[in-house]
Amino acid sequence: MDELRFPPLMSLCIILSANFLFNLSFFIIVPTATSYTKHLGGESLFSGLTVGVVTLVSFILVIPLSKLPKFKRKYSPTLDLSSACLILGHIIADRTGVLYLVLLGRMINGIGLTGCFFLKRYCTDPCIVGVRRRTTCTSLLILAQPLGMVPGPIVGGFLARIPMKTALFNKNTLPGWFMAVVWSIYWLLTKVLFKDVTDTADQTLDMTLNANALREKQARYGLKRQKPLAGKNCNRAVVSPLFVSCLMSYTAFVIFFELGSWETSIPIYSWKKFGYDAFEAGNFIGLIGLGTVFLVATMPALAHKIQDRLWLAAGCFLGLAGIVANYILLGGNSGHMNFPSYAAQWFVVCLGFNTASSITLSLLSKNLGNKSSDRAAIAVQLSNYSGRLLGAIWGTAADMVGDRGVALGQLLVATVAMVGIIAMWRFLRAQRG
Repeated sequence: MDELRFPPLMSLCIILSANFLFNLSFFIIVPTATSYTKHLGGESLFSGLTVGVVTLVSFILVIPLSKLPKFKRKYSPTLDLSSACLILGHIIADRTGVLYLVLLGRMINGIGLTGCFFLKRYCTDPCIVGVRRRTTCTSLLILAQPLGMVPGPIVGGFLARIPMKTALFNKNTLPGWFMAVVWSIYWLLTKVLFKDVTDTADQTLDMTLNANALREKQARYGLKRQKPLAGKNCNRAVVSPLFVSCLMSYTAFVIFFELGSWETSIPIYSWKKFGYDAFEAGNFIGLIGLGTVFLVATMPALAHKIQDRLWLAAGCFLGLAGIVANYILLGGNSGHMNFPSYAAQWFVVCLGFNTASSITLSLLSKNLGNKSSDRAAIAVQLSNYSGRLLGAIWGTAADMVGDRGVALGQLLVATVAMVGIIAMWRFLRAQRG
């Protein structure tokens, strides 16, 4: 297999654009989620549920969808399903003005966001991407994540400022209508520009994987039979992939738990502390996050020079440092928390965890090998979904546990991930690029 294989440029652009739009769809509603819920008679915690239920539905459906023959090796059906569900979900959530129908619309959006898994699988599919191009490809995919996350709250806050007060078009519903139009345009472009995996390439991949498996069996049981590994080395060979899989899955969960909880807690805390409305909170989330994009953008260029485990450790350490600072400043005299310190904390958290998020999938796929690339993508994506769901809900729980209680929860889950990375350091070595 060609280790340097790279996807067709236009098809890769469609995949990256999908990840951008998934994040834009998810975060554009964050500034107005609480106000929309309260306008319809709900509580702040319910607004977190309307944000997080998207990932709950995706979590439930991603494995059944991945088993369907139509979705197993093709990517066009995924793009069609995602586009249709995100258009329909946004319309239902913002057309009805009924609290539980808003929840239903977000659940339909969740069906569309199952596409996140297939995008990750695309970037580690041995039929499309060589093993020495996976970190580059996944870094580009993850770069599209903050590019969607950053303008999402800004655009949502800007649309909330437009002076329209009809039942159909108002500050709470305009973000959904905007995204329905954007997804309609994107769907049309996929039909024109996206080139799917051919059946010939798929058959070639299966033949190559079977040949590799046969060579491994011959090496193990053939005439030149290898000596079995000694007890300690044998245990290490079997146990380390399992531990690496568990660690990468948990780290992926932590990354999206932290980002999700910060993004839903900022509108609540900034309103109490600084008097920010939805527009100002959206700008705070987005503009500060914008500064991280330029730094994360250097990762694809440096992927061949820096080991994956160094990227992962540095990103998690930065994120943890921001959380520690937040927890300390929220305690005692709350006057220590001002705009510069709060902005710096969000910048460091956003930069650190966005950096680390590009590594979990590529590192896991390299450790598990080509034949298990689907398993790696599923494990990481399920962790992303669960982290985003619980993070979105936890970020709105300040009324129940207090702002410092929210920060403490963030601190605990991030600390476990950092300790795991240090403990498993020698098992995290993988090919660069």
